[in-house]
Amino acid sequence: MVDLNKVALETKGGLLDYLALVKDPRKRRGIRHAQVSILAIAICALLSGAKSFIAIGEWAAGLSQDMLKRLGCRYSEKLKKYIPPSEPTIRRTLQSVDGDEVDNAVGQWLDSQTQDTALAVDGKLLRGYTGPDGRRVHLLSAFLQREKMVIAQRQVDKKKEQRNHRF
Repeated sequence: MVDLNKVALETKGGLLDYLALVKDPRKRRGIRHAQVSILAIAICALLSGAKSFIAIGEWAAGLSQDMLKRLGCRYSEKLKKYIPPSEPTIRRTLQSVDGDEVDNAVGQWLDSQTQDTALAVDGKLLRGYTGPDGRRVHLLSAFLQREKMVIAQRQVDKKKEQRNHRF
């Protein structure tokens, strides 16, 4: 789950900026809700644990006026409040957009939200190779996920000893 009060949504470089790059396949006639706000609601609902179109619609309906404003929802002059899109509108919009475009936009946004450098550590057994002593070779690698770069790699004696190894 993501705390939506701690991530960039409507600010420069926020989720709405990334989602604005997704092509809108809908016909202009009859559009009441911006695709960007519908996608933002769906993404935030999914990050908050929603697992279906109905759950996304219910999540949207329960949003505060402040959050509806932050997510770029339509303001109704008649009702004097922000209006979330309905579940059928969310469903139709999600079914019409290019999923790869949305995935790419969301992935870039999530990547921009990380502040710490994530480090992955993984051990591998080299296949088909033995060391000078005839034993199989085990390697332990440290990988910076954001930079997609191996920063350290060491040979270790046994796979089970990797937990206590220091670079």
